Amino acid sequence: MEVAPASSGVSNPMWANKVASKNTTTTTHGEKTADKDSDNGNKTGAELLPPKDFHNGIEELKNYTVKILEKMREQQNCMEKLVFVTSLTCLMVVGYGIVGFPCILPYFYTGAAPFLVGLRIWLYWGVKWQLFLVDFCYFANLLLYIYLWACPGTEEVFCVVFAVANGPLLFAIITYRNTLAFHSLDRMTSVFIHILPALTTFAIRWYPSTSMPWYTSFASIDLGADDRLPWEWIVAVPFGFYVLHTIMYFTVVYICVKPDEQYWDTYRYMTGSSGGIISKVLNVFGPKYKPVVFVTLSWLYTLMTMLIGVLWFKYFYAHCVFLSIIGLVLIWNGASFYLDVFSEKGLDAEPYRFCVKPSEAK
Repeated sequence: MEVAPASSGVSNPMWANKVASKNTTTTTHGEKTADKDSDNGNKTGAELLPPKDFHNGIEELKNYTVKILEKMREQQNCMEKLVFVTSLTCLMVVGYGIVGFPCILPYFYTGAAPFLVGLRIWLYWGVKWQLFLVDFCYFANLLLYIYLWACPGTEEVFCVVFAVANGPLLFAIITYRNTLAFHSLDRMTSVFIHILPALTTFAIRWYPSTSMPWYTSFASIDLGADDRLPWEWIVAVPFGFYVLHTIMYFTVVYICVKPDEQYWDTYRYMTGSSGGIISKVLNVFGPKYKPVVFVTLSWLYTLMTMLIGVLWFKYFYAHCVFLSIIGLVLIWNGASFYLDVFSEKGLDAEPYRFCVKPSEAK
């Protein structure tokens, strides 16, 4: 083993050569190590970038999504064209029935009501609006259906059905701003559910010929020489049905079921606007008593519509005039919808429509 002299001033050539060789090796190794680290750093950065196949896959996915959306919108457009044609055809059939052939209205209602209500159940369940399906208007339609096929000759039942159909049900067209939007299944369903019972009872009340093609005779109301109205059946009993429905509804929905806020119903719909007139009226006594105020006002409103409906029951021309006014309201609301809402939102104004446009998926 060779050891360098500790104090010698004379350098050992052999030792110096070994040290130089070692330093050279160390320096070279350091350079190689640095180069290797640099290469590793570059390689790691390159690996962080996605490959070209990844970018191509994203573009293909976007294009596929756009095609799917375009296909869905084409199907929806086709469906809304079909709804438009069907709505106008039904209006022509109903108009022809009122003017020239009233006996078709009970048959038309018998076929249309279950079909429309079934479609509404399917649509509303998807947007969590199923609580709307237990409103009084559906109860009124069920009552008319029972009358037509179970007891069409019972005068008392007809009086109850007439009061409900031509009172709160018909006034609901004004209250809820029903619209003749012919392409909209939801809006046209609301129109038919609210107006068809009134038109059907109109035909039965004023056109005795309506009974001819039916399986039995409809009730014929004769007020007599003194024009005595059956107040208990045309006001008291139907109003009692409404009160009973309200009590059962709030008991089942808000005491037993207690649905989340995402589930809408008539109460939440009417009280949802914080700055509206209805909301201000309902909060007169504070939020605590809002349900009580809502129920009380709904009872008074329903009683008022039933009392006014006595005029339609007693006077033919008054009934005709009011139905014409309701028709004008529907037409006006339809014009307002197409010019104010549809002109801006287009077909995406439907609440349950697939509203993502193909351009938004890109």
